Amino acid sequence: ANGRDIRSTGSGADTSRAAEVEVWGTRVLFGLRHGPEVADRFSQAIVRLMQRMGWQVTYALLDDFNIFDPSRMRCLLGFHFLCAVLVHLGFVPSLHKSAPPAQLMQTLGLEVDTCRMQLRPSASRVAQLQQLVQQFSTERSCTKRQLDSLVGKLQWASDVVYGGPLLLNYIRRCGGSCSKPHHKVYLRHEARLALQWWHAALQQFNGCRSILGCQPQPWQLLSTDACGVWDTEVPGIGIFVDGGFCGLTAQQCQQLFADAPAVAAPIQLWERYAVLVMARLYGSYLRGQYWQLGVDNSNVYAWLSTRTVKGEVCYERALQYLLQLFTLQVQLDFRLQPFWISSSTNVLADAASRQEWGAFRAALRSWLRRQRRGPVPALAFLQRS
Repeated sequence: ANGRDIRSTGSGADTSRAAEVEVWGTRVLFGLRHGPEVADRFSQAIVRLMQRMGWQVTYALLDDFNIFDPSRMRCLLGFHFLCAVLVHLGFVPSLHKSAPPAQLMQTLGLEVDTCRMQLRPSASRVAQLQQLVQQFSTERSCTKRQLDSLVGKLQWASDVVYGGPLLLNYIRRCGGSCSKPHHKVYLRHEARLALQWWHAALQQFNGCRSILGCQPQPWQLLSTDACGVWDTEVPGIGIFVDGGFCGLTAQQCQQLFADAPAVAAPIQLWERYAVLVMARLYGSYLRGQYWQLGVDNSNVYAWLSTRTVKGEVCYERALQYLLQLFTLQVQLDFRLQPFWISSSTNVLADAASRQEWGAFRAALRSWLRRQRRGPVPALAFLQRS
């Protein structure tokens, strides 16, 4: 309590006995609205402590903790250490709610399978979400209570759906100006697009999400680039994926894909489109893995790292490309982490985008010598496709 609004009650009729006094406060130091934030910061502090003591894969959501380790004995030791830390800090863990080390466990409504390294929601929950999202995708307005309920359920589903947490921001912002649960909320165009994406993603959802490693594949194996009409006579995009490569001119992109940008479109849009084409062509090869993507455009780096579209330059088209990239990640279960590199370093993708195959072959020979590898797997994959 903060020293104000303090009340006390007690039984002091018998002066020979110590009075039983109950004291409580109607206010807390941080305010109730900040309670979840304070609890999450406390939990993350315990997670960092566990990681420093050797349990690297430890997750926490408010007051729920999960410890992952290859050894059953290590998991059990981590559980006892976590209980000891909580007791030392003055918290009593709920031992009756805890679960012993296992390879298949239900936690927070999800099934964690460490044999297959997958997270799986129940089919009934996914069906309920599909029905709920379909109902909201046709509405123009709703109450703030209904919007908060929808966001809460989608927040749970976003643990297994790539792109879900960031697309929730478009839906959550609609109720920012409303204070009462019965106030009417108008769904903006971006929120309806996000709901339509959720509806399509849940229908195409493969039912699970791979638990990927903490260390992604290095950016030297994956990079994209694009060049505009003011930079070269033949504008186009270049893609390099683990030894496989693809160079397409703007006219070839328009012939192959109906949603290709115009030839004179801004370079930021072409750079984003190169990432989408890479996911379309090589998505099956990237399946179930965590990749670093080398990009030399700061707007594309922000587009991939924050998963948002800012500015007025081709906003609608860039948002559509982002949603399509999320859909491919949901279908094929891969993850991309952007890694900014300079234009002089992004030689392979840059040469492919400019159709400079002499320079590309020289850079590819240098890349193969550095990798010290045999046959290129991505090149064989592209030939089979």
